[in-house]
Amino acid sequence: MEEQLCEEITRIQHAQYEIDEIHEKLDLAVKAAKKQTFPKGEVVAFEKLAEVKQIVDELALKEAENKIAVEKLYQSIFSGEFFIDQSYFETWICIRPNTVVRFSIDLDRIEVKRMEELN
Repeated sequence: MEEQLCEEITRIQHAQYEIDEIHEKLDLAVKAAKKQTFPKGEVVAFEKLAEVKQIVDELALKEAENKIAVEKLYQSIFSGEFFIDQSYFETWICIRPNTVVRFSIDLDRIEVKRMEELN
């Protein structure tokens, strides 16, 4: 079971890295989609706006997939038992001798560290 958890954590970390890259791409696309100001209003190029929308759609899909993966990982560690969930929610969980993981409050990301990084 430990090996499966580690594999899933690695997949989630990779997905989160991709999400971060998409956020960077979106920031650049928004900057490139500058509005031009004219006396009667502002104008943005359709192509630039379409590119922003495409990136937003890609980001939404990746984030939704990642949230499902994080929730599944959470359920595989915690049984859904209220006492366990409440007692250990924001606690680091040691998966391997030197690897710990913690879930974000809204269960959309995980944070992975080496045990010595907690000091």
